[in-house]
Amino acid sequence: MPSEDKVAITVRIPASIYEMLVKAVSKGEYTSQTACVTIALEQALNPDLQVSASNQQNESNIAIQLIAQQLEDKEIRILDLQAHNETIKNEIDNLKGQLIAKDRQLEAQAIHLQTVLNQKAIEAPGSKKPWWQFW
Repeated sequence: MPSEDKVAITVRIPASIYEMLVKAVSKGEYTSQTACVTIALEQALNPDLQVSASNQQNESNIAIQLIAQQLEDKEIRILDLQAHNETIKNEIDNLKGQLIAKDRQLEAQAIHLQTVLNQKAIEAPGSKKPWWQFW
């Protein structure tokens, strides 16, 4: 259509239709008022275009429904992942607590071992039987 010659026309339309035209252009449904009027005239004057416009509207509605469903699925997935993330954080905190407990346990064992070794070092070296005496 851009290669066709264009002719300017002047028409009077009801104010309510004009308001609908302005709203449609401001919403981005059409690029300009001229484009909107041209499409409407083509659809009104060509019956085949009426059917294709209806089909396009149905396809658009179906596409919108699919996108809305995908959005809902993504939101559900996000909520699931957030819940899983919280579970993992709780597990990490639990494991940190266990690790701290194990560190304390190892520290206590090291202190006990050091105490035992110090006691053995303090004992008199002669109080032990020589290795060749079994009884």
